[in-house]
Amino acid sequence: MPKSNKRRKVLEHLSDGIRPRDDTTVFIRQLPSALTDKQELKDAIESQYGTVAFVHIDSNKKFGFVHFEDPDSAQVACETGTAEVLGELVQVSVATHTKGEETQLPGDAAEDGAERFEEANGF
Repeated sequence: MPKSNKRRKVLEHLSDGIRPRDDTTVFIRQLPSALTDKQELKDAIESQYGTVAFVHIDSNKKFGFVHFEDPDSAQVACETGTAEVLGELVQVSVATHTKGEETQLPGDAAEDGAERFEEANGF
């Protein structure tokens, strides 16, 4: 049976577009159900960790990716492991790569974030 080439719909109010993951990218899960657009997430994350360059929230609004302008901001966010968004704590971790991508944060943040992500997802 052929593999599905299905891609999730990118909604403009939720995403600046899908970008390759790199050392400025973090994965955010358990987004609040009250979240309505990318600006709310961007404002919340910037107030805690630094300037955000791009935001992509999945169309189901359960998770997203934040790309910082500075890799150090991504590292601190991953080391902290949480952020407050609309009064709720969300989990922040290293954005692991998908097939064909390579992603790595410098130092222990990458290893710690990857371990937390794998434990949380039963890997």
